[in-house]
Amino acid sequence: SCPTRMGEFLACGKPCLANVGVGDVEEDFVQTGTGVPIRDWSDETLRQALAQLLALTREPGMAERCRQAAEDRFSLQGGVRSYSAIYRRLSGQGPA
Repeated sequence: SCPTRMGEFLACGKPCLANVGVGDVEEDFVQTGTGVPIRDWSDETLRQALAQLLALTREPGMAERCRQAAEDRFSLQGGVRSYSAIYRRLSGQGPA
């Protein structure tokens, strides 16, 4: 349920499980294929999510994909660039 922790796990090359409804977690997982979003906490949902997570860990290149997703979405440099572009646009200075 914590996007910061998610970024840390991804940076370590590990796919994640996380509940939906917290920031862009679900969108991140769908776009990068690095995790399994959990919609409810029923036993069946959790069993399926765990099976999906274990399948992800066996995919070739998963560790690299996780690390790349962490860098692309959670790095300090990327955050600075994104915020700078927003501030420039809002201040009328155009794109970054």
